[in-house]
Amino acid sequence: MAALLNAARAHSFEYDVQADSYAQAYQVRSPWGGPVLSARRFTQTLTFAITHSVAERGPRLALRVRLRLDGEFGDACGGGAARCLEETTRDRRSDFVPGFERRTVDLPYAYLDASGLLRGALDLRVGRVLTSDVLGFFAFDGGRARAQLGSYATVEAYGGLEVRGGFALSNARFERDGVARADRSAWEPSLAPYVSDRAYAPVFAVAIETPSWLPAFVRAVYRRVWTREGVSEERVGAAVDAQLHPRVRLDGRAAFSFAHRAFSVLGGGLRWDATRAITVEASVERARPTFDPSSIWATIWADAVDDARVRVGYRGASLWSLSAAVHGRRYAQAEAGPSSGAAAAEDRFHLGATVSFLRDAAAWDVGVRAMGEAGPVGARGGVDVDAAFEPWGGRVRLDGRVSAWGNYDALRPERSGPSLALVGGGAAKLGPIATLHVDGEYDLNALAGHRFRAMATLSIGARP
Repeated sequence: MAALLNAARAHSFEYDVQADSYAQAYQVRSPWGGPVLSARRFTQTLTFAITHSVAERGPRLALRVRLRLDGEFGDACGGGAARCLEETTRDRRSDFVPGFERRTVDLPYAYLDASGLLRGALDLRVGRVLTSDVLGFFAFDGGRARAQLGSYATVEAYGGLEVRGGFALSNARFERDGVARADRSAWEPSLAPYVSDRAYAPVFAVAIETPSWLPAFVRAVYRRVWTREGVSEERVGAAVDAQLHPRVRLDGRAAFSFAHRAFSVLGGGLRWDATRAITVEASVERARPTFDPSSIWATIWADAVDDARVRVGYRGASLWSLSAAVHGRRYAQAEAGPSSGAAAAEDRFHLGATVSFLRDAAAWDVGVRAMGEAGPVGARGGVDVDAAFEPWGGRVRLDGRVSAWGNYDALRPERSGPSLALVGGGAAKLGPIATLHVDGEYDLNALAGHRFRAMATLSIGARP
């Protein structure tokens, strides 16, 4: 009996370990052939998760951690210059690049979960937490609690310190744009004054959402971040995903920034499955850039962009599909009003279309996409062709891509021209838990000249 109990306890633990190693080398050459940038980068990520069920229907504990290490072994020599850019050459101000580091260690998330507390009514999460909703990705060090309010709603609240650049084991990956931060304790005050010193930023957020069993899922969230200088972010948002009919699905989202007094996200879409093979989709989306309120960029008006799209897709019975879409884009420049001494700007409109074909067989697949759009701002169009082949029972995969595009910029015609990209690679299973993927890429355009990149990825993972 004791042996059976020990075996049961052992099986209540579950684990998942994943290690990925990325090595890449690339070079950007000028249109005249000289190298401008040569880089050799190595990235290592380690993801670990272990879960434990206290009882068959009791609480569940989980520890999840992801660690990332980046190493830069190349150089950036800026054309024919004899010196290269280094983060340590603060005595040579012309060469100093704030934020560039040869080695970085990042902890994207690391938290302890306790779910199913109080007979399933409460879930707790403590540590470095990464969350995503209509307000976007956000990382913080602190705690989060989710409580079930009967069978009809869930309330969530979290608080702590925003993960910001300049601190150990953190970077500015999910910070709002506009401000660069670093640990300036060893810097001269006059060095790179546009880089702000690191600062703690407390955060508080609260959300409410409907349960998943309802035909319409709704989540509303409010978040506020502040520092010594004042409010760094204050936004409210909501998202809805509703199954109106077995063949009709509706989604919508909106996010309002109090600091900017504007919607940063606003839109929605409708999907209609006309038949088992034909799908019709329509969507409208508004995007408006927002910046950290303490940034100078927050005082500059940013025009919104409105997109409307209608797509029709057909999936054949023999593993192939075809889709066509038309879209219109509005650059809402008239909303800014006239500037000092200048006439009011007019809205600009673009029209475009996309056609895609996909053939997905058991051992191979191929996809073709052609897109073009034009309007007062300019025109662009191109074709992408992707193909993959898996011989020998899926143990090896060969893939490639060819992209040919053309771009015309009406505001800056000198930046117009064609571009070409060629990518080839392959993946091989090295055993039951290891996979190696190797890619080579060549790009050519009139602005950046020739660009070469080679990348290798080794993934090792294990789970019971």
